[in-house]
Amino acid sequence: MPQGEGRMIYANGNIYEGQWHEGKRNGYGVLTKRNGDHFEGHWVNDKREGQGSYFYSDKNKLFVGEWVDDQPKTGVYTEVEDEDADNGPKKPYFQDPYILPAIPELKLADPTTLLEKAMERTKRQRSHFRVQYIPLEEMFTSQELMDLRTAFDAVSMGEDYVDRDALKTSFSNLGIFPSEEMLDELLVSIGKLKEDDLITFDVFARCVALLLEENAEKVSTSSQQNVEDMQEYQQYYGQEMEDEGGMYGEEDPYYNEQEGYQ
Repeated sequence: MPQGEGRMIYANGNIYEGQWHEGKRNGYGVLTKRNGDHFEGHWVNDKREGQGSYFYSDKNKLFVGEWVDDQPKTGVYTEVEDEDADNGPKKPYFQDPYILPAIPELKLADPTTLLEKAMERTKRQRSHFRVQYIPLEEMFTSQELMDLRTAFDAVSMGEDYVDRDALKTSFSNLGIFPSEEMLDELLVSIGKLKEDDLITFDVFARCVALLLEENAEKVSTSSQQNVEDMQEYQQYYGQEMEDEGGMYGEEDPYYNEQEGYQ
């Protein structure tokens, strides 16, 4: 069973080289297909999931963005420049002399921000799925795993599992205080559907990963909102001050250009 780093040559001629976990492609990897297509990015549970790029050899085009359940979801689709391609005048698709009327050009006001928000939304929607299969070693450093193990062992009393109350205690020792509703959602999202299910260290660590990620998203969303509010504030009041000729206007009798305010 493949585990860690490795290279697999399939019977159909495709080649995968990258990370494996319990016999499945998990982590970062590169897939080169026999037809010339090329994928480079992240895998979760043997499927393309997360950030990745795919080159379509027959179309000479490249997709870069978020993948969901082995399919491209949100990203940028562009044509790749080919130095060997014929760059001369191309024969039009239609030979009809009819001239189409002018069509107004449509553009997104802020395509970069729109794309970023769409990709972040996809990540949030898939975070619960991804955390079920990503190896713990990829989500935490060695020191972080040691700290988590210490927190877990402190309440497990030498056992390999804890109950729900002990889980809450271990969270509080880490400074994490999820509500009952949030705890239910966490456990269900990683496959613990029954209240009497025992909770292993693996489940505990994945719950922590989800809580940390959700907290980071809240902080990121709050920071982004603050930036947008500040930009809106500056735009509004900056324009207002400009319209009034500055804070005190152009004819301020108390202002001297040489000595400032008197």
